[in-house]
Amino acid sequence: MSDSETRHEPEDPLLEWIGTLLNGTATTEEQARLAERLTADAGARRTYCRYINLHVALSAYGAAPGGPLAGPFDAASSAPARGRKPLGLALTAVAAAVLVAAVVHWLPWKPEAPSGLVVPAAPIARISKAVGARWAAGSFAAGVDADLPASPLELAEGLVEIVFKQGARVVLEAPVQLELIDAGAARLTRGRVVVHVPPQARGFAVRTPQARLVDLGTEFGVSVRGEGDTEVQVFQGAVVASWTGAVGQTVDQRLEAGRAVRIRAQAPDSQGIPFEPEHFVRMFPADSDCGNPGGPLYNRSRLDTVHVLPAPKNIIIDGDLSDWDRRGTFYSACLPPYHESHYLEGAMMYDELNLYVGAHVGDPAPMRSVMDPSADPSQFPWRGGSVIVRLTTSPTQGWPVDAIGAPEGAAHGHPEWGHRPQDVSEHIVHLVMWYHRPSGKPRLEISFGMDFHGGPNTPAGWRGAFRRDPNGSGYTLEYAIPWTLLRASQRPPQPGDILGATWTVHWSDQEGRISRGHLVEITNLQAQPYQFLQARTWGRAVYHRRSDRVPDQPSTPPGAASP
Repeated sequence: MSDSETRHEPEDPLLEWIGTLLNGTATTEEQARLAERLTADAGARRTYCRYINLHVALSAYGAAPGGPLAGPFDAASSAPARGRKPLGLALTAVAAAVLVAAVVHWLPWKPEAPSGLVVPAAPIARISKAVGARWAAGSFAAGVDADLPASPLELAEGLVEIVFKQGARVVLEAPVQLELIDAGAARLTRGRVVVHVPPQARGFAVRTPQARLVDLGTEFGVSVRGEGDTEVQVFQGAVVASWTGAVGQTVDQRLEAGRAVRIRAQAPDSQGIPFEPEHFVRMFPADSDCGNPGGPLYNRSRLDTVHVLPAPKNIIIDGDLSDWDRRGTFYSACLPPYHESHYLEGAMMYDELNLYVGAHVGDPAPMRSVMDPSADPSQFPWRGGSVIVRLTTSPTQGWPVDAIGAPEGAAHGHPEWGHRPQDVSEHIVHLVMWYHRPSGKPRLEISFGMDFHGGPNTPAGWRGAFRRDPNGSGYTLEYAIPWTLLRASQRPPQPGDILGATWTVHWSDQEGRISRGHLVEITNLQAQPYQFLQARTWGRAVYHRRSDRVPDQPSTPPGAASP
């Protein structure tokens, strides 16, 4: 046995699980535990494949109906392992094996099937690249280089590139649901994909609930939105879009490069829409855009307090912080090797009308975001590069803040998640600030409570500005947000208040669509690890009088660039 294979100790239940599965006597719990083991352990998968191949071979060479086949073998001999249950009929055993094959169908198992036997479907594609990929709970899950049979996929987070056998490449941008039909077709039921089709794969088709899109040697993007509408953008070449019209006839429409249409779900017809290629991830990011070398961008929080100072009179919101009281400025930076290029210099001020947020961010791809949730609610603004400030606005919340939110995918019916008054309090505010490159304007989203109600929204009345560094290595943002928009006008924060606060900076790739990593600062250092849905892990904001002596903040972190 090679060092790369798993050595199974006598007490290891793996072989017994395989045996009971092939006997048809495995319990639901045993099947689940075997599937979990095979998913996590490459050595166990190799063992599984050896026994399944052996089982198929034995069934092909004269195993009599009703007569037992050999059970799982000990590693040191060809005799059946002691205590193992004898295997059942060949056909029954192979059929049972297929149940687990549904979980591990991408394994390199390709036996010649005797007549009448059922074997896992042959792969029609493979995963070629992935960044931050997380598959939805209960969905297929696999990593780079995994073979894929015809099967449904649901990607909850990240980006995945799939290459079909005929050469078509499909980039999946989460959240997305895509079914692989065969080597020349896929069905998109939700989300967006971009399809690159080389000459040898001409004719590749993407089906949606409303249409069938056949390429003529091209590159195109397809999205299916919540209401079921299909949107198509043709980047290169041409596409033929077909759908069933209002009176039941088939409608074909040829779309050339630079065209974009929406095929409506409620009234089957098409209408031209603006050609906006920036709404899709067309090219998979290079390795250097995915956090290599050195892993994901992140930091180790060192500060638990941000000092909020009274704002000078007549502050101009222009992306220049030279008119700010900088005594409360704090610094943070990502760990090496990113500490010199990815850092934060942040500050907060206030007066009776506004909260002021200012920051200088080291960013090699500054102000690149194309995220526009007002046009497409499935877009998350933080992914394209952003600054997020979470805070409380009333001393009734106290500090640490006793409020929690439900984790994504949590089961319903837990009253402690987002149902207590303090969990849904409008004195808890989330601010997402980013620069929208296509429009050339700053953006702001505000939501409330740990259930994020009231948002996302873009209310009127705030002011914001961004300014790119002259050398292109970062940017400065400056916001003035009225207390009225923060639902705190009845009693804005006062001098002496100690409230909750925490900061997050997100960086993106050059296209402004893919999050590369983040930094978190101002946290409760006594309540780690930090989780933004656990407000007790947030740091604190101390509101000062103009005459107060502000404690010295730690100097710029070692190695961090100072503006």
